[in-house]
This record gives sequence, C-alpha cells and structure tokens, in this order.
Amino acid sequence: MNRSARFLATSLLVVCCCANSANAKPMLSTIVASTRGTAQAIAVGDLNHDGRPDIVTANRSSNDVSILLQGSDGRPRDAQKIVAGLMPFDVAIADLDGDGHRDLVTANAGPGANSVSLLMGHGDGTFSAPVYVPVGTEPRSVAVGDLNGDGRPDIVTANYTSNNITVLTRTAGGSYTPFNYATVTNGNPQVVALAQMDDDGRLDIVVGFASSDVGSVLVLYNPNFSTRVFVNAGGYLYDFAIADMNQDGRNDLVIAGQSNRIVLGTGNRTFAPATGIAMPGARLVAADFDADGKLDLAAPDAVGFGNGDGSIGAVR
Repeated sequence: MNRSARFLATSLLVVCCCANSANAKPMLSTIVASTRGTAQAIAVGDLNHDGRPDIVTANRSSNDVSILLQGSDGRPRDAQKIVAGLMPFDVAIADLDGDGHRDLVTANAGPGANSVSLLMGHGDGTFSAPVYVPVGTEPRSVAVGDLNGDGRPDIVTANYTSNNITVLTRTAGGSYTPFNYATVTNGNPQVVALAQMDDDGRLDIVVGFASSDVGSVLVLYNPNFSTRVFVNAGGYLYDFAIADMNQDGRNDLVIAGQSNRIVLGTGNRTFAPATGIAMPGARLVAADFDADGKLDLAAPDAVGFGNGDGSIGAVR
C-alpha cells in the first residue's frame, strides 16, 4: 500500500533508523529540511528518474505543494513550491497517464474547493499547472490505484463534511469521471487507502473515521464495494496503516487513535479480535527496521519490534 502521511509542520525531520536486534536501541541519523510552507501531508517517490526517493508535501495554508528532490549526497535539496489548489490536505504520487513519469494528486479541502488537483509530471521534478476534478465536500484524503482492472489508475477521496467517498475512474481518453459517490456513514471520513483486504486479487477501499461516535474503520470490498465490514477502532481514530503483521500473506490493520491496536485480517472478509499496542503515537508506520524479516512499528518517539505473529515485543 502506498499512502501519504498526515501531520502539520513547516519543516521535515528525515530520520534514518537501524538496529541489529530488538534488544538494541535504534541508531538514528537525522536531516532537517524546510518545506517553505505549512505541510499537512507528505508523500515519497522518485520524481526525476535518478533512482532516489524525493519528497512532496501538501501545504494547506499556502495552497501549494513543496517538491524536495534528493541530492546525490542523500540530502533533500531546497524546496520548490507549485500551486496546487485551495487548502490541499493530502497528496498522492502515481503515474496517471502511463507516460512513465510520476504525477501528483492533491485533495483540496478549502471552502468551496471540493476537488482534486492533477499535476502531470515531466520526469525532471517539474509539473504542469493543476487540472481540477470535482469530488465531495471537504476531501481530506486521497488514494490512487486500479480499482476496475482496466490497467488505468483510479482516484478515491474521503470527503469529511459530505460523509462519503468519491471514486473517479480514468477513461481511455485520459479524463476522470465519477463512478460512485458512496455514502459511508455520518462519521466524518478523513483517511482512505486502497489495498487487497481479501484473497480475490482486487484492490478494496479502506476508510477511517474521525468521529468518536463511529470509532471504526470501514472496508468496502471489490467488486462494486457493496460488501462492507466495519472494524472497531476502539474510539476516535487519527490514522491507520495496512501491512502484513503476522506473515500470513494477508493484509492487516494497524490503527492509531484513542486505542492503538493491530487487527489481523483473515482473507475471507473477516477480522480477528484486536490486539492492543503498548506504544503511543498518533501515527504508526510499519517497516522492518531491524532487518529480521518481521515488520516493526515506528511512532514519532518510539520503535516497537514485531514478533512476526501480529504482536509487538520490545519498544525502544
């Protein structure tokens, strides 16, 4: 799953983390890079074909995105700003038109904006002027992936105020048309991701809600997204990650919110009971930080080392 992270900052702290065992304290090296704006979200991808990951931030207060290309020394270069849309709340990187260059999609949540911006990449770290496509009211999250198996990337937004999601399918001619405006629930959807959550080989839609009254993650299964399964988030939700935490080849949910927890997927559209995580953090990222073949979790101030069975052991 490729999804951006959300936060609020005017600079980035790039952290390289490594540890040779769960008993060792992670070794950190840090680089501070200015975004030249108030960043709400971040995405990472190679924007100029040099084989190095670059950084994009969505800057909601300045209505633009910042592009930080990585230099040969591994450090981000000075940020270049590009007009995106009114209050871009999220950003995704994908090759939308199949030309081999990575493009940008922003979710524009400003008053009356209610759109996504498409910024087509030139392959050198520069982008065309934005093209706006209407979606629901106050989109706060955007995800890109092929939902209908036609080989073309589709776009999904979580619309906070209109309590729905928008699915935009890409046509053969390159335009985007609304496939479905799906009402999910009156719970203020604020996070959306695309991932295979069952064993049918198709991408599904996963939505997280801000409202403590809902306190859940909703999985809408392909095809047609008519089968819906709610997963208890244990209260209000900040964010979630999708990863195979128990090495069974199936995606699981890592929930960050009032109650941080791991919920294992079974592959048959059901989920096991949640397991609590004894580490704080409004954002949790899954990766193998100690190179032992098991996924770990990183929070802003801690790393929890995975046991490979869906549980977290030592926290450093």
